[in-house]
Amino acid sequence: MTGISTGRGNAGTISDFTLGFVPTSGSEQDSNTDSSDCGYLPNPCFGRTDRAIVPYLPAFQIGGAGSAFVDPFANETILRATDETTRNGDPFATPSNSSTNTWATDDQHFFAEDASTGEYYLFGFNPNSFPPTSTNLGVLAGDYVSLGFGFVDPNTIYGVVDATLSLESTNILTGAVTVLFDPTTSCHGLVIPTSPRQYVSDYSGSADDQTFSFVITPQQDAGYIAVVWNRSQGCRWINTQTLQAGGSWGPVGAITGMTPVFLHDAEISPDGSIVSLSMAGSYTLNFWAVASNSVDSVPWIPADCTTGHAAMGYNTFYNECLGVVPDDWISRQIANPLILTHLVNPLPSSSQTPDWIDEHISANFFQGEQGADTNPICMATSFAHNTAGIGALPNAKEPWENEIICIQPVAPYTIWRFAHTFSEYTNGFYSSPRGNLSQDGHFYAFSSDYEDELGLDTTKTTLTYRTDVFVAALR
Repeated sequence: MTGISTGRGNAGTISDFTLGFVPTSGSEQDSNTDSSDCGYLPNPCFGRTDRAIVPYLPAFQIGGAGSAFVDPFANETILRATDETTRNGDPFATPSNSSTNTWATDDQHFFAEDASTGEYYLFGFNPNSFPPTSTNLGVLAGDYVSLGFGFVDPNTIYGVVDATLSLESTNILTGAVTVLFDPTTSCHGLVIPTSPRQYVSDYSGSADDQTFSFVITPQQDAGYIAVVWNRSQGCRWINTQTLQAGGSWGPVGAITGMTPVFLHDAEISPDGSIVSLSMAGSYTLNFWAVASNSVDSVPWIPADCTTGHAAMGYNTFYNECLGVVPDDWISRQIANPLILTHLVNPLPSSSQTPDWIDEHISANFFQGEQGADTNPICMATSFAHNTAGIGALPNAKEPWENEIICIQPVAPYTIWRFAHTFSEYTNGFYSSPRGNLSQDGHFYAFSSDYEDELGLDTTKTTLTYRTDVFVAALR
């Protein structure tokens, strides 16, 4: 028996479940529903590709964790994965970085964050039932502050630990934790300050689970050490203040191509050869070729579109160009980062003044593309000034605002609109509907305050509504 809601009201139960998708009225929705070979992304049946401005509907009255509903915006099914019973009333969210690989390679597990304690919870997931189901498996073993599933073994999570600054792994079936690398003792020439206290952040890993990177920092936007560790070669490091690099392999000495900066974050490319170094308080892009002391910098110039949250492909860097109008998502080849491709052409026009929406790009769909960067990238867009209050409707002044969308980064540059986020983004950082794409492109986990319909966040002393984690099927 499966509970599902297709409209305002309590979820019903359907035996031997076959989902009857709610039709979208009117002719403005363009989708793949007539295709005989459609399924999930990248050839979805129901993702709409029009540019109509579609007002929000009131949030559906949904059940607790495990219940599902159909968003008639594009007829997609959304599963609620957490609720107030998941852990003592605590709110839940997806990680702050959409590049985080929260999904196992086989889709049978994902993790989410307790937004009150910072602990990560593991969930079992059945991708072969529809709607899919999830099971809370409890706190994830390992004291990780930044982590992600591997891309090879579906049962291994990797991450970094504040207490030791170390890179570790966890087998989610046995709970066994293994220390892989300790930068305080196993990284030739690396000097880690003893004061102020240092922490670790921004874990990322290559697609073959052989090379990993992270940042050592006293706090966000104040660090200057990025570390790379390869299973066979060992450690490389770069200091973006002294402009020196070194380690167990590769050249040692001065960096060329950049000026001293502090780091906001860092991310390694899927092939493990490049680390993007995002600068604190600056839109300058920096790409470090790990096997060298060379950094390719792209200074901030409006025409170069170096703004917005970003994600790495094998050879491609994706971000939003916050120039003249919103929604100008772009890609650039890392080998020649001044050459841009505008993925939205033409840009949408609106009779109203558009909202400047934000997003965190997830580019974790690597399966099947063999390093070609042809698979879609996905994001949940958000507007920080929606109306607050129970049942208040998020803005929809332009296509793609407060929506889950995916963009094909190669011709014909299709943009699919899959679902509304239902998040007002008025309940603090974690109510921003950041999301994480599964490795096969089938599912998208995201945070939402669900138009303040989920109840109060009892962990807060001020009036705040809780957030929970939802999973959209990208069909």
